[in-house]
Amino acid sequence: MWVRIGLRRIRKTNKRKYEEIFCFIGWYVVEGNMQRQGIGSQIFADIRANLKTIGIDYISLGCVKENEIAVNFWQGQGFKPTNDEKQVGRHTVVTYERKI
Repeated sequence: MWVRIGLRRIRKTNKRKYEEIFCFIGWYVVEGNMQRQGIGSQIFADIRANLKTIGIDYISLGCVKENEIAVNFWQGQGFKPTNDEKQVGRHTVVTYERKI
């Protein structure tokens, strides 16, 4: 089994002029034969718990719109799509976000 996770911490000042600290998940993959066993959900729960302890406010990520398995996974983890979509090659990548 392998899981790859890439995280990046981002500071952003919003319209209300206070700083929010985002974490961007850049890569999150659970090997195909290990999917649908709760492994990805448990790892993500652990990540959220750890990010909360270091003051992260939000998590965002990009997900390929056509990848129904990934879209369903992230929506099941409480992520909501934003209005940010980008064409990357032949895929549409949608930005998803959730509060910790």
